Amino acid sequence: MSGPRRTLNFFTAVGDSFGAGIAGKGFALSLAKQVDLRLSIFSLPGFDLGSQVHSPAEAAELRALAAKPLVPEFASFVRGAPSSRRWLCPQDWPRRGPAGMAPIQPRGMFVAHVFFEFDKLLPEEISFLEQADVVTTASDWATRVLYAHGLRQSATVHQGVELDIFHPHDRNVERPADLQGKFLVFSGGKYEYLKGTDLVIAAFSAFAQRRRDAVLLINAFNPWAWTQASLAHSPHFRFSPVQSYPSDLVRVLVDNGVPANRFRVLVPGPRPTLARTMAMSDCGLFPIRCEGGTNHFVMEFMACGRPLITTFSTGLADLLVPGENCVGLRQLQPVPANLVQPDPARGTWHEPSIDEIVAALEFLYESREVGERLARRGLVDIQRFAWPACAEHLLTLIDSLQRDR
Repeated sequence: MSGPRRTLNFFTAVGDSFGAGIAGKGFALSLAKQVDLRLSIFSLPGFDLGSQVHSPAEAAELRALAAKPLVPEFASFVRGAPSSRRWLCPQDWPRRGPAGMAPIQPRGMFVAHVFFEFDKLLPEEISFLEQADVVTTASDWATRVLYAHGLRQSATVHQGVELDIFHPHDRNVERPADLQGKFLVFSGGKYEYLKGTDLVIAAFSAFAQRRRDAVLLINAFNPWAWTQASLAHSPHFRFSPVQSYPSDLVRVLVDNGVPANRFRVLVPGPRPTLARTMAMSDCGLFPIRCEGGTNHFVMEFMACGRPLITTFSTGLADLLVPGENCVGLRQLQPVPANLVQPDPARGTWHEPSIDEIVAALEFLYESREVGERLARRGLVDIQRFAWPACAEHLLTLIDSLQRDR
């Protein structure tokens, strides 16, 4: 006869249209199948779970998990960002006290899951992270950054992918009539310098001049104007803010040389709709300058069994085997980190070459069979990132640390 289920408190954002929300939802639903999960959903004023999570069944399950009381005596998995210096839990939630002070009792293990895109952390951020018993990150690159800053109690816990939603489809069946016979290039990621929206637009503009059947399918929704502003520092395209999505992004694309009949701007919506769009594409393009995790769009596109082009650096290296499961962009130039504006004090990002991006698109256009081989290998490789496996890895880590306390 089995004993009582383990209890775990989980503090997180949830949602379907931004990375932190997708990861929070994925962890919550997967952990709840293995432990007695007590969920605290971080939200801003006006937040509506039903509009942020498009599946009514998932929204109902998350509401039920959030209705259960938290229990500080048990372990807590808390997601946050060192740059904000704030955990997504109450200020007085039990955590490790300052050096030399006895830990607050009673309390369970405090596991901090952080996501960042800098290779240089500030002293106050290090002090903030030291409040946790262990710090987990979403990539081996990020874990190495913490180690380099003296945070030895660090480990990698990858985010997962919804393999029940993102999987291969019949491309010809899914395509609307006006896209039949076109070479479809999918790109996803917020409209910002970090995700390389400027590189996507500049490279596709050049590629479209050579290949008259190429069409860009772009999902670049970004509600945060302050990260959009980072693109004003790009030398590769003409920036203007996207206040009204998708109409303003249409204007940006046309202003930067992409004819109006050569692209479709995608809007956030149900996850199965996104999966079908990915699966009908001929290739994916993700020239990301820095990735603290493994990037949901990249993982989802790989799970749909399509060939992809992306940057071989930072967290993405955990997924990629260039020449085997992707076309890896490796002609990278160092640029200052630029979440809002260039800030060399925060370290270095890696900018792909537009010429290499265009050459990669040409390669997949000309070499369809090679692209399919890459996609088949990618589909195999992504299976180890199923959400249940990622949740189990976290629980195994917590169990081992609790035994050692």
